[in-house]
Parts: sequence; C-alpha cells; structure tokens
Amino acid sequence: MAFKTAIDEGQDLSDDLKIINQKIRENSKDIQDFCNATGYKRDRFREQVGGKTSVGHGTQNNLTSKRNDGILSKEVAIQKAKLISNDRSFINFIENNKATMKHHSLMRNLEGFINYKNGFDGLPTVVNNHEFINLSNKNTNSIIYRGLSSYKKITSSNIINEFKNGSLFVGTGIYGCGTYTSYSREIAINYAQKADKTNNNNGDISVFKMIIGEDMIFANYEELKKEFDSLQSTASRLNKLDELSNYEFFFRDIGVYATLKGYDGIKLNNYNGYNHIIILNRSKLIVINGEEDISV
Repeated sequence: MAFKTAIDEGQDLSDDLKIINQKIRENSKDIQDFCNATGYKRDRFREQVGGKTSVGHGTQNNLTSKRNDGILSKEVAIQKAKLISNDRSFINFIENNKATMKHHSLMRNLEGFINYKNGFDGLPTVVNNHEFINLSNKNTNSIIYRGLSSYKKITSSNIINEFKNGSLFVGTGIYGCGTYTSYSREIAINYAQKADKTNNNNGDISVFKMIIGEDMIFANYEELKKEFDSLQSTASRLNKLDELSNYEFFFRDIGVYATLKGYDGIKLNNYNGYNHIIILNRSKLIVINGEEDISV
C-alpha cells in the first residue's frame, strides 16, 4: 500500500526496488541451497515458511523423493529436523504417540515415519537364486545375514517374507533403531536362538541372506556417535517427552538420526567388539525370491 501511494505521488523508487530485488534474490538462493542440501522440495519449503508455491508444481509432503548423494551435515540435519517437525503429519504423529509409547516403541515408529518420508521403506530388489549367486560372486563382502525367530503366532519364514515383500518393521537395539544384520551366518543364527528363548521358545528360527547394494552409504558408528553425542546437551530432559520440542525427538536415537541424515545403514566396525550392520534403507538391498535361502 505504501508503494502504491509513493508511486501515485510520483516518487522515484528505483533504489528501493533494487534493494528489494536483491533481497529476493538472496532469499531465493538461500532457499534453493537449503533444498539442494536437504533434498527437501523447494515448493514444500515455501509452503512451510508461508510462501506461495510455483504454478504447476505439487506441494505434497515428500521430503526426499530424490535425495542428494551426499550426507547431511549436522547443522543441515538440525534444520531439516525443524522443518519436518512443523509438518502437520509429524505433529499429529508425536501427539498421538508420545503419551502412550515407551522409548523403544516411540523411536521405532519415528524411524518408520522418516523411512516413509525418505522412501527407505521401499521393497528390496528380488532376484532368483542364480542371479543372486552371480551378484554375490562379484563382491563376496557384500553378503549379510539376518536371523529371526517366530513371534507369537507369526512364523519366522512369514516374517522374512514380509521383509521381502511387505511392510517394513523397524527393529530396535542398543546401537539404534534399524534392521540388525551380520556378515556371519553363525552370528545371525546365534541371535535368532536368543530371540527364540525370549519369545516363544519353540525352536522356530530362520536365517536369510541379502546383498548390500553397491550405492548404499554407511555411517561408521563410532564417528556418528561423536556427532550424535554432541547433540545431547539437553540429555537431562531427553527422557521427559513433554519437555521436548518436536524436532528434538530426532536426537533421542542414533538410528533415527542416521536416517534423518540420509544414511542407508550403520556399520559398527568392531565397536565394542561387534560388527553388526544396521540397515536403514531396505529399498537398496537385494534378496532371493521365495524361500530358497531360508534355513538354519
């Protein structure tokens, strides 16, 4: 309104307009740089900050339909967490879950939420046994094993089939949420046997193998932990859910944090003597069709 009045009065606004245009260009570049770094869609960012979206561009909430090859820095990850935390679906998720869930259940569901946003819950590539052998022969260090036991009335083979062809169930563990695997078939069997004793104790255990996708990016657990620990300045209240800002929920579990940063998995690399491989992005794995590989 002030500009219209000034124009009507014949004032020279060229210098003012130059300043405004410069600020618009700077803001636009900042938004684009942020979206390039985070994989957050530019139009969705505008929607979050109250701006108008471009004509012909959708505004559906898809944080990383095409994420960058690079991993987010801690600073950018924090900004991304804050953006997501303002999303209505995320706000509803926290409000509906934090009052009723224990820590592990909440974190498992939170990682499931981020997996969905990232596309990490996509199905793995399924090949026949011959194709699997050919692929694994090219890189023998890429084969990993997952051991499972039956749970309640669900058989171990049904759980494996669900992992290959159905919904992704996010596991929990002391090294963060995710799907725990091992390079060793024997270790996978051992963990399945321990799980069986905890669950039904009926001896129904199975092991299946997978191939790590060539383009999967893994965090080194020890290095990631240092960064994760630096975010724990509010550790004294991290277990008091009602005191947390929504974005801080991303910093309560290292697996959730790694997923937020864009890692496909975490390797312990002999941390505390363990060499688990924690899978975060199922969609980049290769598995065998059917039950040819399910055995003990």
